[in-house]
Amino acid sequence: MMIILYNFIQGLALLLLWPILLITAMRPKYRTRFTDRLGYGLDRIPGRLSEKRQPRIWIHALSVGEVTSSLPLVSGLRDRYPDGLIIFSATTRAGAQTARNLLDKQVDHFVAFPLDLFFTVRRFIKKVAPDCFILIETDFWPNLLHQLDKNGIPSILVNGRTSSGSIVNYKRFDFFFSPLFSSFSHLCLQTETDRLNFLSLGLDEKQLHTLGNLKFDTSLVLDKAPENAIRQLIPKGSSVMVAGSTHEGEEEIVLSAFSRLRSHDPRLFLILAPRDIQRGPAVIKIALEYALSASLRSASSTEIKSDILILDTIGELSSCYPLALFAFIGGSLVASGGHNPIEAAVAGIPVLFGPHMEDFSEISQDLIQHRGAVEVGDGEELYRISRRWLEDSEQRQKSGRAAFSCVERQQGVVRRHIKLIETLL
Repeated sequence: MMIILYNFIQGLALLLLWPILLITAMRPKYRTRFTDRLGYGLDRIPGRLSEKRQPRIWIHALSVGEVTSSLPLVSGLRDRYPDGLIIFSATTRAGAQTARNLLDKQVDHFVAFPLDLFFTVRRFIKKVAPDCFILIETDFWPNLLHQLDKNGIPSILVNGRTSSGSIVNYKRFDFFFSPLFSSFSHLCLQTETDRLNFLSLGLDEKQLHTLGNLKFDTSLVLDKAPENAIRQLIPKGSSVMVAGSTHEGEEEIVLSAFSRLRSHDPRLFLILAPRDIQRGPAVIKIALEYALSASLRSASSTEIKSDILILDTIGELSSCYPLALFAFIGGSLVASGGHNPIEAAVAGIPVLFGPHMEDFSEISQDLIQHRGAVEVGDGEELYRISRRWLEDSEQRQKSGRAAFSCVERQQGVVRRHIKLIETLL
């Protein structure tokens, strides 16, 4: 019933809005991706052979964050099925480009993600002909999931997670989300809290699995080339601090603390990665208010002479953490739910974050409990803990080892996922 209502509303919207949609689709920015998302260009994917062959696996990620989460799983599937066909799609332009940059050696074909129209989805499923569809974290589309289920093609959600806001919406619109989630063969969640949240939606307990966060295994497959490229930009003899995925309102706090820290250690160098990479020029202006100089990564290819490197590029943040003494995780001193601290912890450095880590509450509390991270309430605490780690290398390294151990104990996530995927192929 839900899918009928969904397509009725969708058809009505297309009927009323088609002139606007057509004009938008014809703009140069969207023209190629629009036709690709309708299914043109799929002919390059080889058809299914009649004889028995290795599986065809379609993996989909929404954008850059989900693409980077998928790295260890894609690598693990390639190792497990060396002759299989792996097809990868991403919804956003940035996600698609990141996938091509990072997964070119593991993936056989990159495709656009279909517009969730009945006829388009059917065309994609027919041409891709997957034995299994794997969705990374989020990006739920009713027609695609319904048609996969209708055609007997198993679909798996991996790295699934919930937030307090999302679970409220899932329950509020239960008539829509319940059949959507029920169409998955399996839902693999990052934490036990996530599993219990999905269970509260009335889903079959046999569908739900707590298999962990794929990023626990990311360090096992990371390419060192981006790390080396960043290393060449850092002034020689510097000590590095990283502030990752900062939000508007946090840069002032971080830069104020950093300015005070440099009065104690002039060699300290900051790599600051705003969550919105378009905010690079705005961050430079804030830095100037604290008498700090800053350079954009996008404009830098050799060693810079500034106090700060602003990372306004995609896919390089994880390569910065191994170069640092410690890191601050953004989205946490403002009410944005925080960001994933695993990439910093796996680098073996201690981690700082604010009180707003709601979206990553279990891993952040685990890091705090094992003394691999410290929660700071404001800029003063950020400065005080950072200074302590700068002055006490033994304590800093001890905390870094604790952070890494916290991640190491939970590695093996890819192995657990592949074991489950094998039952469907």
